[in-house]
Amino acid sequence: MLDLSLAAHILPLIHAPLPDTLISSLLSSSYPTLISHARCVLGAAMPSARVLPPERYTLSALLPYSSFRAWWNQPRRPKSEEEKRFDRMRWRWIGLAVVGSIGYWLIWGPELRFVRVADENGDEGLAIAVGRDSVVFDVDEDEEEEEEGDGDAEL
Repeated sequence: MLDLSLAAHILPLIHAPLPDTLISSLLSSSYPTLISHARCVLGAAMPSARVLPPERYTLSALLPYSSFRAWWNQPRRPKSEEEKRFDRMRWRWIGLAVVGSIGYWLIWGPELRFVRVADENGDEGLAIAVGRDSVVFDVDEDEEEEEEGDGDAEL
């Protein structure tokens, strides 16, 4: 039991793609018998264990088709009824998610308005105002600090 526990702690340190390889190089140079013992325990516990290469996941893997260009150029095999049903259900799910998000923002979402804002130099710019309240954008922080300082002096 101790051998399994030790191997379970040693092997991930050796095989994990860590950004700094100090631990794995220290273990392999200072304790080679410990590493060989951990590999023997792994071989005895799981004789057909393979170390798979690490996979990289991208945002495009979440999309239904990885590349539209590759999708158009590939010869298509006929889909089974189960695959067609799965594709239809996936597009229905995406459509419901989009419609639900738009509906939520139209009914309960905040009201967003574009407002022209002038700074102290007279330059105008656009800002987004949330809600129906009127917002004052030209408040100077230095003026606020002076007003607070004057109130303390009078007390």
